[in-house]
Amino acid sequence: MIRIDCKTRWNSTFLLIEATIECKQVLMKLFSEKRSFNLRSEQVNRLITVELNNDEWDFLSSLRFVLNPFYHATTLMSGKNYPSIGLAFHAIHKLKHFCSKDDTYEEKIKQMKKLLLAKLNYYFYDDLEQHEHLENHSYFDPAAHLTLTENEKQRNERYIKDLILNDVYPQQSSTSDGSKASSSSNAISTSSTKSSIQLPQSL
Repeated sequence: MIRIDCKTRWNSTFLLIEATIECKQVLMKLFSEKRSFNLRSEQVNRLITVELNNDEWDFLSSLRFVLNPFYHATTLMSGKNYPSIGLAFHAIHKLKHFCSKDDTYEEKIKQMKKLLLAKLNYYFYDDLEQHEHLENHSYFDPAAHLTLTENEKQRNERYIKDLILNDVYPQQSSTSDGSKASSSSNAISTSSTKSSIQLPQSL
């Protein structure tokens, strides 16, 4: 059974903001001409309560800018084709870089980035054991490998070497099998030697 996720589930807020901004001209015309329509006073008052001013439109634009990378990240990791751990690690790393980057003078955007960065750190980076586990298992993914710094790559290589040197993988059985095979071959060779020595006597 193929599992199909709803790609809009994680992005409903962003999509609502995007649609509102795209319809800005229509909405502004509706608000400005609301009294010219054949509406009841109750309907007119309701339109007045939801009418957006310039500051609110600016705030929506700032929200769209901040949530746009999260929209692309969640779209990347949604749907029936779920990503590898490396792709998820890469997306999380890019989101943290975006929230950490101070590339704007708008205070609203800075505050929103700061709030989102705190949540990213809480869920993915503050738990060092969890982060290292995620990083170690992302090492062989091409996207995640490009994301890692040289120090992180070296740390992962040491981790992999330690796994092998500490014999975490079942190499002991293969070594013992080799020893058994070697002892068996020695026994056969000894037996062959004895047989060759005893052969003339039997003849």
